[in-house]
Amino acid sequence: MTFILNNLSRNSLVSTDNTYNDVSNKVFMHPNPGYGHYTLEVPMSFVGANAVLNFYDINGNRVLSNFINVIGEREPIDITIMASCMYSVV
Repeated sequence: MTFILNNLSRNSLVSTDNTYNDVSNKVFMHPNPGYGHYTLEVPMSFVGANAVLNFYDINGNRVLSNFINVIGEREPIDITIMASCMYSVV
């Protein structure tokens, strides 16, 4: 997955892998697979930021834009309206 938060001003990495030792600047989206309900985990420094999650299908077509205001270190993401498929998140 690829994730851009606040126009790359945070210089963070998104991962579905939690094996990183230093998670102070990383953004995680889990579980993977998620079946429509996900949790976005962000560092405390991101709280209060506005974010746009763009979901792209395997053909590169944007199928959903989800605007969120990050109010906590764990934000629920619900995309149950989308078909079961592999998506890239930017």
